Formats: sequence, structure tokens, C-alpha cells
Amino acid sequence: MAGTFPGSSLAYDFTNSLSPLIGSPIPMTRSTTATYYNSSGLRVTAAVNEPRLDYNPNTLAPEGYLMEQQKTNLFLQSNNFNDAIWSKPDTTITTAAGIGASGLQDMDLIQIGNLGTAFVQQDVTIGAGAILTISADVKKSTTGSWLRIQVSSISGADGFRGWFNLDTGAWGTTSVMGAGTLIASSVVYCSATGIYRISITGILNGSDTTARSYIISSNADNSTLRLSNANWYMGNTQLEVGTCPTSVIVTGASQVIRAADIALSSSISSWYNQSEGTILIEGKTFDPCVTQSPHVALIGFDDNTASNRHVMRLLNLGTGQTLTATATAAATVAAITATPVNTLTTYKVGYVYGLNNFAGSRNGSTPVVDSNGTPPNVARVTLGFDISGGANANIWIRKFAYWPYQRSNSELMSITS
Repeated sequence: MAGTFPGSSLAYDFTNSLSPLIGSPIPMTRSTTATYYNSSGLRVTAAVNEPRLDYNPNTLAPEGYLMEQQKTNLFLQSNNFNDAIWSKPDTTITTAAGIGASGLQDMDLIQIGNLGTAFVQQDVTIGAGAILTISADVKKSTTGSWLRIQVSSISGADGFRGWFNLDTGAWGTTSVMGAGTLIASSVVYCSATGIYRISITGILNGSDTTARSYIISSNADNSTLRLSNANWYMGNTQLEVGTCPTSVIVTGASQVIRAADIALSSSISSWYNQSEGTILIEGKTFDPCVTQSPHVALIGFDDNTASNRHVMRLLNLGTGQTLTATATAAATVAAITATPVNTLTTYKVGYVYGLNNFAGSRNGSTPVVDSNGTPPNVARVTLGFDISGGANANIWIRKFAYWPYQRSNSELMSITS
């Protein structure tokens, strides 16, 4: 094949197109709409069953095919802070006062008074011990530099919180209250609109089933005192169960579910060789994976059961690991592991299978080999999913190629470099 992957029978470069470079396309579906960033760095909405070629909203570089798990935004009226569902003493809301991440004027202006009692707050029902991620679009207005974002029990005794600086675009102090747990915080800058998408993740405690979330101006880092007459722009708040923020889900009077992205084909005979082959997958996860049980898959081949499969995945080991493995009749016949991976880092993983000849390489590393085993017969391919129990991935799939023959160890190192 001319182009990026010579000799392959199926190849995708998702950093350029959602269509294959060669071979029959893998159907990509999702039963709901979903949001993503386009090549201009603006947040847009994909139609039902429309795959998303996502871009970094700061650098405008292509990230790849965005695949996400099913998620629910637990907040109501997530982009309408004037609604009564939001408690907001000593606070004035001006709706649609600023340009939002979509490039439209749909961001609310939050203006607090001088009574020292202001907040913008909503309570939601959760499962006890749930890992929660709160996220929001924020932008500086005229007065105030610091915001405090907090998720807690109703009493405020347990939970997690952080202070975000609207001037520097960075988190200051992040901390816990009582029995709370802090897991992570993040910020994404949208260069086209000057908006920060901020998030913080943690656990209230092991027992409470109501989460109280609020965002309020602060007079300094790590201070619980309000800044009188402060104001800022805010939009698209989201509270979801999970270890990372996912794409924006806009809600109204009811919670809204975004369905999982599915990429699956049961028509593989035209390009797949049961006896031997080489698989290359390039991806980048934005999920720490600490709650995925037992793993998140990059790609899987199976016979619609967990008894016969090839899988390349991220394991739930805290820091995570890539794994290329083969199983036949529910018994692993070849397993090849690699060193821990990091989120927001691109990895190229190559895997070769054949009779008594398996090898795996990541980012040009010396292949790890297994010289015992018979490849299983499989009937389908899935991106971002593995039938053996892994959850759908929160990941960008950047490239995928398949060769219907075994490539040498030196070639395996070359294609993953």
C-alpha cells in the first residue's frame, strides 16, 4: 500500500481522516449525540452515530478518533445557572453574557455581592463511595482571580476541593475535607475562546449518597473567604461518575446520558488472516484507569466470546500497563507485558501472532516474545473494547494497521517507533 502502512490489508490514520486508507471500513456507532473540539478549537456536536475526530483545543493538533464510555451528567440545567435548581444567594446571573467554547454567546456571567454568603450550588444523588468528577467552563471577567470548586457531603464535613486561578490558568491548592479522597485535577485551555475547562476528581466518603457541589469566588488561594463583588463567566458544568472528565453533556430539566462509542466489525475475512498477522495500534488515554475493571482495551479480536481472543489493553494496576495477549479456549497461551504507561501520552503498540511465535513491542522497544501457543480463530474486531471484561475506553485511537503476515522483530520495532 502506498502511504503510511505499506503492505497492510487494513489501515487507518485517524489523525487525518475517519475513513480507512485501505480496506473495508469498521462501522463506528453511538446511539446519542456527543460533543468534541473541531479543527478550529471550537466545541461542536456530533450527530447520532457520527464518529468524532477530536482536536486539541489549545494547540489545534488532531488527537484522533475520540472514544468514550457511557456517561451521565448528574447536574440539571448544566448551562443555565439562572434556573431555580441552582442555589445562589447574594448572586446575580446574567444569562448568555459571554462567548462560550462553541463560539456562541451562551456563557453566563456570575456576579456575587458583598454579604460573604454567595455560592452557586446544586445537590445530586450519588452512589455511596462513588468516584466523582466535576468540570466546568470558566473565564475571567473584571473582578477576582480565584475560584473555589468543591464537592462535599451535605454537612460539608467530607469531600474534596480546589482553587483555580483565572489569571494564570492553573490550579492552586487542592485538598480534602474529613474522610474525602482527592484523585486528580486537570485544566484544558481553549485558545480560540480563552476559556479554561477545569476539573477535579475525588470521593466524598464511603457512605453519603448526596453530593453538594458548588463553585464560588475566593479572595486568595486556599481561602474559604469570598471576594466581595467578584464576577466570572461560567458554563457547561458537569458532574459524572468516573476518574476523568469526559466530553460535555448539556442537560435541561433532566439528567442526560451520552452513549458509549462503539467501533465493531464482524466482516473481517477480506483482510484478516487467522493463522498469522501483525497488529499496530496507536492511542492515547485521558483516563487514569484506576476504576476500570479489569482493564481498558485498545483493540480486541474475538469470536463473540471471551474464550478465543487477541487483545491489546491498559490494565487496572494504578499506573496501568499495556498488554498484548492471546487466549484459546479460555486459557492464555501467550501474554506479553510492558512497563507502566502515563495518561495523555501517545503509545504505539505492535503485536505479532503465529504458531509458537508471538511478540510485542511498544514505542520501538526490544520485542518481548513468547514461543508457545496456537493463535485462536476469531470473528470480529472491536476498537476501544475487549469482550473479556474491560470497559469501553476513554481514549483517542490515532492509528490502526493490520498486516496478514508476521513482521520481523526489527520491523516491529520500526513500525512502533
